[in-house]
Amino acid sequence: MTEEAKRRFMVLVEQVFNRGDIDVADDLVAEDFYNHEAPDSPGPEGFKASAVWLRSAFPDYRAEVQQLVVEGDLIVARLLVSGTHRGEFLGAPPTGRSFSVQHIHMYRIEDGKLAEHWACRDDLGQLTQLGLLPKGS
Repeated sequence: MTEEAKRRFMVLVEQVFNRGDIDVADDLVAEDFYNHEAPDSPGPEGFKASAVWLRSAFPDYRAEVQQLVVEGDLIVARLLVSGTHRGEFLGAPPTGRSFSVQHIHMYRIEDGKLAEHWACRDDLGQLTQLGLLPKGS
């Protein structure tokens, strides 16, 4: 399962997030997928909506897998995430600025599909690099 889980995760990152081919998620994300980072967006449709949202704000969005660990039913990935702010993001108009931050994402696998997600992201670093923090923050 370890090698197959790694392969499927790499397909997900490359196809869905880096290329925007969201329909690939239908084969990789469980029907009852639960995202602890966006609990109001369950299932493959919620997963795809998150990818579309990110790529609409950052059309050149890129997630580079720097480390990938699979143990039992868990996948943990350390990613370098980057992009250029070309669309609305969190209500802010495009700044044209770029960001590059580290993320750690953890997924639980069930029946070969992603069933649950948690993340530790550098949102502060991203917002700082994009110039989206209020003055004096």
